[in-house]
Amino acid sequence: METLAVAVKRAQDKAAMQLSELEEEMDQRIQAVEHKVRKDEKRKAEEALNDLKCQYESEVGDLQVAIKKLKKLEEQSKNINHREDVAELKKRIHDLSLENQKLKKNLLEAQTNIAFLQSELDALKSEYADQSLSSERDLEIIQEYTEDRDNLERQIEILQLANRKLHDSNDGLRSALENSFSKHNRALRLANTSPGGTISRSSPKCNGGQSPQNPQYDRSSHSSYMDEDYDSLALCDPMQRINCEVDSLPESWFDSGLSTLRDSNEYDSEVEYRHQRNFQRSQCTQEGFGGDASDTDVPEIKDEEAYSPDNGSSVLDWKPSLPDNRSSSVASTRKCISALSPQSDATDRNLKYPRSEKAYKIVLAGDAAVGKSSFLMRLCKNEFRGNTSATLGVDFQMKRLIVDGEPTVLQLWDTAGQERFRSIAKSYFRRADGVLLLYDVTCEKSFLNVREWVDMIADATGENIPIMMVGNKADLRQTVLEQGQKCVPVNYGEKLAM
Repeated sequence: METLAVAVKRAQDKAAMQLSELEEEMDQRIQAVEHKVRKDEKRKAEEALNDLKCQYESEVGDLQVAIKKLKKLEEQSKNINHREDVAELKKRIHDLSLENQKLKKNLLEAQTNIAFLQSELDALKSEYADQSLSSERDLEIIQEYTEDRDNLERQIEILQLANRKLHDSNDGLRSALENSFSKHNRALRLANTSPGGTISRSSPKCNGGQSPQNPQYDRSSHSSYMDEDYDSLALCDPMQRINCEVDSLPESWFDSGLSTLRDSNEYDSEVEYRHQRNFQRSQCTQEGFGGDASDTDVPEIKDEEAYSPDNGSSVLDWKPSLPDNRSSSVASTRKCISALSPQSDATDRNLKYPRSEKAYKIVLAGDAAVGKSSFLMRLCKNEFRGNTSATLGVDFQMKRLIVDGEPTVLQLWDTAGQERFRSIAKSYFRRADGVLLLYDVTCEKSFLNVREWVDMIADATGENIPIMMVGNKADLRQTVLEQGQKCVPVNYGEKLAM
């Protein structure tokens, strides 16, 4: 082991000596290379420095030559005439200034033309936009006109169909009544001319014991029969039927026109009264023509007396009555409309409205259940219907008036007040000449929604149209106040309308 350790130590010493020798040799080589490189760099630097010196010397020589030339030119310029140069320069400056002014003028004209063209372009754009908007509006108006025309044509067709049906039924009833009247006339002639016709003296009497032998009794009975036929024929005419009903009703059943609400007892009493009247008329007619009499007791009745104006008008001369004139001029006093149409004068019945092109479109607006349909029926037909259903979409009525001596036609459009029909109602506001804005005096919500309706009308029309506020159901105000509920005061409506 010792020998091995000694051998290893020797080997290490030998390796260390070799390494030291190698290091010394490397140091020597590095120093030699460094010395060589420094020498080469120094030589290159000296060569570059020499080149720069030569270049500098050549440039200095060129500069000296240039300086000499400049000096020569300066000496030559001093010898030139300065006045000629100044005049030439002034002339050149003047020409340049004129050219500059001309260019500025051209530039200003070009800018002006550009601004003018821009303004014309803007005007054309605005005109094009206006024309496009007007064309769209015209298209919308044309579309609305076509829709309204289609609706009116459909309504006219429905009215014509209903009118034809009414004419057919009217002709049938008239022919039946004429036939019955002719048969009755022949029977009267046979009874008057036959020698064996007798009337029983034990027959019951009418009108407080008046005997049938009296000539006036035959005339009155015959006239009552003719009146009955005339009333039956008049049922074909709605205006004559209303007048007949009004004549038969007591005065207590005419109200102030503010409300026509009546309870079921009053309707029952009205129906009972009509049945009693018809029954009494039929009894008198039967008693007047039911018995037999002798030739000496029955006076001779001529056909001229039977059809004289004193006894009654002929059924053949009957004509449908014209609608009563309920209008008056603007300066006339305002009056309440009764619950049913009162019997008008003969001049009102015979009044005929001349043709006129003056027609105004009036739209009824307001919340649901404020009474628009009832108001429209009261205004146009002077009727009240207790079972009026809610308006779905739009309803239409016509009203003829005499305003300042000229015939005027009102086209009254009843719109639905429900929220889902508001879009339909807006379309009818656009070409309306006026709006009747209704609210219920017994419902504050309908009064508060008036401003919303006014805004809706303004948005739909785009212009100021006349709006008249109407407080409906005013006759129920006292009843609602007695029940402890709130009502809209009159001064509130007047303030809002102002």
